[in-house]
Amino acid sequence: MHTSAIHHYVIAGGGTAGWMTAALLGKLLNGTGARITLVESPDQPGVGVGEATVPSFVDFIKLLGIDEQTFVKATQATFKLGIQFSHWQTPGHSYWHPFGHVGARIDGKPFFQQWLHARRSGLTQTYTDFSASARMAQENKFYIPNPQQPNNLSQMGYAYHFDAQQVAVFLRDFAVSKGVVHKQAHIEHVQMCPDNSAIQRLITRTGEHIDGDFFIDCTGTQARLMGQALNTGFTDWQRYLPVDRAWVVQTENTDEPVPYTKAIAEPMGWRWQIPLQHRTGNGLVFCSQYTSPDEAKRYLQTQLTSPLLNEPRLLTFKTGHLKQFWRSNCVAIGLSAGFLEPLESTGIYLIMRGILNLAKLLPSSPPCKATIHEYNQLMLAEYQHIRDFIVLHYCVSQRNDTSFWQSWQQREIPTTLAHKLALYRTRGVVSHGQSDLFADHSWHAVATGMNVLPRDVDPVVATTNVKPLHDLLARIDHALAHSVGQLMPHGEYLKAW
Repeated sequence: MHTSAIHHYVIAGGGTAGWMTAALLGKLLNGTGARITLVESPDQPGVGVGEATVPSFVDFIKLLGIDEQTFVKATQATFKLGIQFSHWQTPGHSYWHPFGHVGARIDGKPFFQQWLHARRSGLTQTYTDFSASARMAQENKFYIPNPQQPNNLSQMGYAYHFDAQQVAVFLRDFAVSKGVVHKQAHIEHVQMCPDNSAIQRLITRTGEHIDGDFFIDCTGTQARLMGQALNTGFTDWQRYLPVDRAWVVQTENTDEPVPYTKAIAEPMGWRWQIPLQHRTGNGLVFCSQYTSPDEAKRYLQTQLTSPLLNEPRLLTFKTGHLKQFWRSNCVAIGLSAGFLEPLESTGIYLIMRGILNLAKLLPSSPPCKATIHEYNQLMLAEYQHIRDFIVLHYCVSQRNDTSFWQSWQQREIPTTLAHKLALYRTRGVVSHGQSDLFADHSWHAVATGMNVLPRDVDPVVATTNVKPLHDLLARIDHALAHSVGQLMPHGEYLKAW
């Protein structure tokens, strides 16, 4: 069958998802003759909470060719070295999920196995004590290593905290500079082709017709194109992840912002703190089956120690994803494609993966079934992998102090996660795909942080002399402490950068 390139891409919706999509497509297709139009409601507010990201977003900004310092200043961003989890295993207990690598191979064997071997013979340091990012976060220090001058902090990783609305404005200006046409209009109707197999045009409230060859649904949880017009259907994951509400509110900064996200387990769910340069984003995620919105709001307000900048706002959501992310001549990006709770800051990552996979598998006219199938398989794998990693934080918790936490003692977990846990508990082997977001060190950090340890050590490592290993780990520990001690505090680094 003869196919031709797409001449006109139409993005429905703005916000973070819409403008990230427009920015990348604008850069990628600039000079090809393809047109890109983004249609954004003039008075539709975005979710508008402070956003935390993962390190691959730093790569996304660089891929666009945007200067990192310019981006950080324009979006009131701070740096993020990882997440501090408090009260998840038991009340009073905390651990780190840091970015970057933890340790390095010793005698050709994975660092985790060597750490596990040493731990069994008296080592007191945690796994993440050997993470440069975790050590920097603990001391409220930050710097970006020079790749031309490697040192013992070069394996650190970092991401950003930023104001999502300011990011959308920044990327809007970037996309428009690449030729993207920005239309401010209400989408009144999505008109299908005569045979009802594809979208033909968007019709605005003023009667304007916006025809396109390929449509990108960034309309948020409404999923106006994929969910409503194409009636794609939804896969519900509430049985695995029951939280379905969140109160969000911004507070004043009373201290210098720390370079990490705080995820604090609470009786009815968990609470976040995301520090920006000009304010702090706060939220309480909970399950309405166990806690009423009014009760959750009152609880959140008792935990806030800084003055409020606005009134708390209630968000409702349903965990899961569309049964197809791409159907016919339309793809869903962002909240229109699905939702996974923000515990590991994966919302913007899933937007980015959706865009990058689309860029790799650019559509043609008529649509190619093999291309659509490949895209859907790639995105399904992303959602499933992240779902399993998030469920891990809950299902191994030893908390049983409230009905919410007690429910996790009997709650069904995905069969894929059950397999991963069984494999992990045997000898610390992590089962995941090559392109999965969370690599071995992330699984090790969360599992060991939650006191999930393998029964056995790699038999080759288990037979090695442990005394030299203890000596080596002590030198690594001392060197990390010394190097981190020389760094600037995070707040000072931001001002000097």
